[in-house]
Amino acid sequence: MGQDTPVKHEVMMAGTGGQGVILVGQMLATAAMARYNYVTFSPLYDFFKRGGVSECTVIFSDTEITSPILSRVEAVIVFEPSQLKAYEEKVRPGGFVIVESVGLKDKVERGDIKVYEVPGIDMASQLGSMQVANLILLGAYIRATGALPADVMESELMRRLAIKEDMLATNKKAFGEGIRLAGEMAG
Repeated sequence: MGQDTPVKHEVMMAGTGGQGVILVGQMLATAAMARYNYVTFSPLYDFFKRGGVSECTVIFSDTEITSPILSRVEAVIVFEPSQLKAYEEKVRPGGFVIVESVGLKDKVERGDIKVYEVPGIDMASQLGSMQVANLILLGAYIRATGALPADVMESELMRRLAIKEDMLATNKKAFGEGIRLAGEMAG
């Protein structure tokens, strides 16, 4: 990957405790280690985990990462729609915002970034597990950015859930739905 031009991806994920923000960030970082030489995972969460602010930044690169702290990133995934405005400005021009659309009241006003409004909660409900909404948004991120091949992320899902076949099937389906939906949005 990227022999001529070094490849680097940064994604900030934001939500509230209980939405699986940290879990999805860990999974992405672990999966990225299969393809990139350097990976950082920086979690941040409130003292009150469930319902409190939860955020993480994942950076993966072919070249050394000089700092895990960034003011602007390639992509932001917003799991809690009320946090959209707080994170919109953290995306570099030409970057991506993937935002949960259920309960979304604000709109991105910038014209220099791509926005994917994803109904992760509705889709997760249709799959019978509200806990997979985070994977739907992650699937949309993978499709929108091309940061990792989908099969690399699916391998990480299988590794983590190998002994829980029923959960694995639902999680893989959710991830695939996010990829499908982002593909439709991209046109």
